[in-house]
Amino acid sequence: MRPVDIATTDTVKFVQANLSLFPKRLLEVGCGKGELALELQNLGYQIIAVDADPGAVEQARSLGIDARQVTWPDFEEEPFDAVLFTRSLHHIPPLAEALEKARSLLKPGGKIIIEDFAYEEIDPKTSEWLYGMAHVIKSGGLLEAKEGFVNSFLETGGKFEFWQHFRSHGLHTGATIEKALQEGFSRFSTEKTAAMYRYLMGNLPQDDRGYALAQNLFEAEQRLAEAGGIELIGRRYVVQV
Repeated sequence: MRPVDIATTDTVKFVQANLSLFPKRLLEVGCGKGELALELQNLGYQIIAVDADPGAVEQARSLGIDARQVTWPDFEEEPFDAVLFTRSLHHIPPLAEALEKARSLLKPGGKIIIEDFAYEEIDPKTSEWLYGMAHVIKSGGLLEAKEGFVNSFLETGGKFEFWQHFRSHGLHTGATIEKALQEGFSRFSTEKTAAMYRYLMGNLPQDDRGYALAQNLFEAEQRLAEAGGIELIGRRYVVQV
């Protein structure tokens, strides 16, 4: 088991909760290495997965996924029961065209399912929680120096100003995504979920130890947010077309 499996399982539960009947033909936009697509395929869904990164597409194909290199919204296919944007929509300009393309690829009554971040809602307490978790894990010798994001954050001593630089990279905010949904669709639901723990997953041991750490981080983030201690920056939307 690996840390990414915690996040993948959580996303699978979200998708299944909104697509209860088989068979379902799905399109995943922003599939990365194909972990989610593989789990959905193993559950019986028919899925095509697209990503702009040729390396990611190659890795997804190696898992047996029908993965295609696509720069969204430049894509044509037969209609789908649902289009999934899995932490990819904040990268895609312009939003209105990205969402309209998804609508055009849906069967009547289809859904657009979105999992993303409202990273602009990270506040000092939430930032400090992530820094504290990363610092403790590093002190225990279990934080691997792989990804520059976590290393840079630790080097700042957890300063909140770190996020100001991160926010300046031209990504869509959660508020921008929600506004685009309000303008483009008459019906959609929204919910908050844990997402800060995902920033650490790539630096955890890629084995059962890392899996257990990721599970504990996920649960701790949810519990602390429920107690009012930190903000949940994960966002999930389901659009009924």
